[in-house]
Amino acid sequence: MRKNFTLIELLVVIAIIAILAGMLLPVLGKARSKGQATACMSNAKQIGMALSMYANDCTGYLPNFSDGNPGSNPINFTNPWHQALSGYIAPDSVYKDPNNQVSPEKGVWHCPGLTPSEMLGTYWGGGYGANRTLMRYAYANSSMVKQGSTKLGRITKPSQTAAIGDSGRPVDVVNGQPITYVAWMTWTTGAQSGGNWKMPTGTGPKSGTEQPAARHSGRANIIFADGHAEAVAFAALNSLENKDTYFCNYLYN
Repeated sequence: MRKNFTLIELLVVIAIIAILAGMLLPVLGKARSKGQATACMSNAKQIGMALSMYANDCTGYLPNFSDGNPGSNPINFTNPWHQALSGYIAPDSVYKDPNNQVSPEKGVWHCPGLTPSEMLGTYWGGGYGANRTLMRYAYANSSMVKQGSTKLGRITKPSQTAAIGDSGRPVDVVNGQPITYVAWMTWTTGAQSGGNWKMPTGTGPKSGTEQPAARHSGRANIIFADGHAEAVAFAALNSLENKDTYFCNYLYN
């Protein structure tokens, strides 16, 4: 004789399924985040290799942030840094629009951990930014005064000097640590000193708060001037001891 489930038995089964789902979802979320961080690191390694090859072909110079000057809309940049490096990256990892311009928001230039909200209302790339102390505009302050990028030979410690990486402006900050960002193609540099030094603070997006973005479970994937890449925790990014590494408050040779 076939026996039907009672209401209590059905409720017990539903409760067990809910408990199992509650246990599995965080695990699946962590696995997804780890997969995104791994894919991002793969992008970073490709970009790091491209950076080294570019410098080798250009007598040791890093690419300019843009061949123009400050103040222009990023979608109108002249040969921006990501486009200059794209020639050294496998074609299937680079997306070009109908005008043959390299998109800074797709392919290898798009961080897999970037959420749609981080892209909202910005033309500033797909989550990777350049350290503009190293990779500067070709001309300074909307003028024809030449500025240009840094030569690797002038960097005292290239293996400890961040060049490119996860980047953004903080939007939501919890206990002093950003948890969400708006994508940005650069991070703030300049004279940072004193015992109370920290990364630029505030929620935004606000001008002057662009920084390495620890969007991978509190870590940012960073490409150093020598071309190698590694994941760096927010605490290290925000450390006074490391300010010269991530904001290039260093001395040239």
